[in-house]
Amino acid sequence: MANKNFTIKALDEMAEVLAVRNSQINNAKMHMDRNAMLAKQAEKELQGTLDGSKIMDNDAFIASLGNAETYLFSEGSRFEDGLSEEIDCILNEVDNAMKEKTLFSEARMALEKLEVISEVDDWFELVNESRSYEERHKIGLEDPYDQLFSNYENAQIRHGLIEKFSLSQLDKDDYAVAAGAGILAGIVDAIFVGTIGKGGNVSKLQGWTDDKYGEIVDNFAERYRASDQINKLDKSKMSTETYREAKERIWSSVSEKSHKSNIKYLEERFKVLYDTTGGNNSKFIDGSLLDGMNTNNHHLLSLSHDPGPLGLVFSIIDQLTQKASFIDVKGNLTFKTTQNNNLLNGEEVKGIIDAVHNWFGHCLSDVSGSNSSKYRGSGLPAPFASVLQKLQFGNIPVDNDGKTVTLAKLSEQMYKEGYDARAFTAQLLPVLVYEVIVRTFWFFKQHFYYGKSVKESLPIGNNPDLQRMLFISATSFTAIDTGHAAIKSGFAEPITFFMTLNYPGLINFGFKSLQSTRYQIKHIQKLTKFDADIQAEWDRLILRDM
Repeated sequence: MANKNFTIKALDEMAEVLAVRNSQINNAKMHMDRNAMLAKQAEKELQGTLDGSKIMDNDAFIASLGNAETYLFSEGSRFEDGLSEEIDCILNEVDNAMKEKTLFSEARMALEKLEVISEVDDWFELVNESRSYEERHKIGLEDPYDQLFSNYENAQIRHGLIEKFSLSQLDKDDYAVAAGAGILAGIVDAIFVGTIGKGGNVSKLQGWTDDKYGEIVDNFAERYRASDQINKLDKSKMSTETYREAKERIWSSVSEKSHKSNIKYLEERFKVLYDTTGGNNSKFIDGSLLDGMNTNNHHLLSLSHDPGPLGLVFSIIDQLTQKASFIDVKGNLTFKTTQNNNLLNGEEVKGIIDAVHNWFGHCLSDVSGSNSSKYRGSGLPAPFASVLQKLQFGNIPVDNDGKTVTLAKLSEQMYKEGYDARAFTAQLLPVLVYEVIVRTFWFFKQHFYYGKSVKESLPIGNNPDLQRMLFISATSFTAIDTGHAAIKSGFAEPITFFMTLNYPGLINFGFKSLQSTRYQIKHIQKLTKFDADIQAEWDRLILRDM
């Protein structure tokens, strides 16, 4: 360890000496440039002085002197007073011009004398003289290694290190944008989503989402209504004009149907065997009842009613096997044969296609509630909410009387209070706000500030810096959302707190947390490996010789 420390100290001293020498070289270059500039300026001023004086130009002056010389040689020692006076006049003009207009002042020509460090044989003396030079000239050797390179070279080195060691390039503006996007999305969630309600007691964004789902259901039902009726037309017995008019009447007729009528049509058009309440009026073939299932929760307990991939998979299995899959209120997975058989015709592949078709159509018939629902009704559960029925544990308070329920019972109660797929979608929109803001900012900065290509600037993939910004946004959003839920519940109404929490935001926060942790672990592992490699190379090149 002592040898290692000594070697590091020696390297630092060498860096200091080289930094001082580098400073001297830069000063010499600056002086050379200054001298060159002064020389050009002197040349320019000399030429201006000669051009602006009253003396004759060089050629005329030389010619005059030549004439005087010829005259003197032709006349011997005899010359006229006029010629002598002319020569004296020319010389006097030159002398006066040089006196009247000074080309360079002493201050202007004075150059700062360069200070250099004399060559010495003793290393310690060289180090001490270098440090003394640094103190006199204020070079700044806090980080002597930076002084060895230009700003451009240092920038290139830093960029290379960032790429090699996966270092972060985020600055304070990036952190500010990420945090600000999360806070803005949290405010949007608090104002426009608020607490999820049921019936006619819904927030603005929840009501808007309900309406959009209703429009989707109506458009889907109208298209199928029209298609079914148009397919029944005998085109061979109609003229083109008559056929066109018949189609127009059909479209006009289906567009006038009410929302409840469209839901009823889809329920009959896309019947599935797992659409049963399991109550006294809907016994299974074996005569049994499903414990705890009723009209208010049968969508939640039916795995095939899940609007995500879980529901699609179980729906295909149910339709192919002719058995419905459920999770009862005790968390037990069971398969029941119902009275609602929907036999699939054709081969296995066609049967799977028909099953997917039925599942999608039936989901649309249920997503906005049933045809007998008042107000919004109970739609489809949020994606994977049915799986929560397996969580038969926990003591979660749900009222001021101290009543506690399990996680499974809490999810069921929340569903009955209005938290379905539509409510989940309404809560998802504020999450998209900060995702869009951060990803848009990332693209513009990468493309226009760093000069990367469009492909390299796309805000997708597993870029650590992008994921770090999204994690910051998710954190600030979750903080705002949790605080709003606590305030809205008055710290005393647990069910209000749970109905106000933004669950897509919590899921995204959890995902971003795991992702950020994974990146950090990978980064530490990478740096540890690099450090080990550098240490091994250090030992090989230096420590072995000491």
